[in-house]
Amino acid sequence: MQKYKIKIDKRCFVETPKDKKYFKGCQNTLLLSNKHALFPTRKKAKELGFKNVIVKSDISCEVNKIVGDIISYLKKTTDKLILILWGETTLEIKGKGKGGRNQYFALKFLQKTKGKYLLASLNTDSFDNTPFAAALVDNILYEKVLKNKENINRYIQNANSYEFFKKYKTYIITGKTGLNVADIIVASKI
Repeated sequence: MQKYKIKIDKRCFVETPKDKKYFKGCQNTLLLSNKHALFPTRKKAKELGFKNVIVKSDISCEVNKIVGDIISYLKKTTDKLILILWGETTLEIKGKGKGGRNQYFALKFLQKTKGKYLLASLNTDSFDNTPFAAALVDNILYEKVLKNKENINRYIQNANSYEFFKKYKTYIITGKTGLNVADIIVASKI
């Protein structure tokens, strides 16, 4: 905060008390999780004609690893398949651009697959470090990228996925949702 000359009231950083006396009589109750959305999501996918619906609710790894895992899985199947993944990925930012992990994820996926698959990567709290909650990639977008002789890697290296999706208008703006039940990744063969 000092580096950017941002003044914050020190009371904002008061440590949570550790003494058990402060929590006597407290009870934590989980009201909502991403699992509440999993079953309706699976049901809707089956209604839409997907024969294989794979749902996983505990994604927790680095973006580049999960991109590779999803691509490997999609390559192995010939059936009409949809992957619905929930969780939180991590990303080490190396550039000075704009964009969050979901936008980076989608752009990296597009680069690796060359548009062979459909992918949406969504932040449920509506904020992926930009006004965009999600990014969408598919074969149509990849054809536009080729036509424009766009260098996807330049956007990835600069961590500037926001400008890419802004340019191609393949983003979703949800407005503030007021909740966060992790990120959602949906991938399918086209």
